[in-house]
Amino acid sequence: LIAGGSIFAYQQTAGVDSIVQLDVNPSIELKVNRSEKVLVCTPLNEDAKAILADMSNGADLKGAKLDVAVNAIVGSLVRNGYLDSISSAIMISVEDKDTARAEKLQRELTSTVDGVLQTSEAKAAVLTQTLTQDAGREQQARENNISTGKAALVNHVLALNSALKFDALATVSYTHLRAHETELHL
Repeated sequence: LIAGGSIFAYQQTAGVDSIVQLDVNPSIELKVNRSEKVLVCTPLNEDAKAILADMSNGADLKGAKLDVAVNAIVGSLVRNGYLDSISSAIMISVEDKDTARAEKLQRELTSTVDGVLQTSEAKAAVLTQTLTQDAGREQQARENNISTGKAALVNHVLALNSALKFDALATVSYTHLRAHETELHL
């Protein structure tokens, strides 16, 4: 019984419960457990590898609390000049089966990122979204070498204007996507 309970407890803390993606142009994915500890940190493109270079390509973040890992990543984004312009933006996407937990993580991470940006006097905007798993969106992301978070935003813009094309929007910055989305809502 004790061994079974230990295995259950291990599974509760070791399994991926949430996926957090930080996107500027570097796109980084963090898989975290229920205890909000990083299980895997994956650079999703070449720019992300440069951001994570001094963190052993993300391996050093394994086991870290999510807020500590996000703080380190955003700090590296700032140092590398990705968030220094008023026209730059960072998108935080949280995917979780539990919507309430996803929204809680989203609020906490927004606060963490805002804190780093204020401390460093960076001028970037923080954008957020909560996602549910979607196999079609995951395939679109893989085919276009973007995160599922960016794929979700592209699909939202496409829903507002079907004359646009997914592959063309996949290469556009978050700032331009959000401006396009706002323009289409007007």
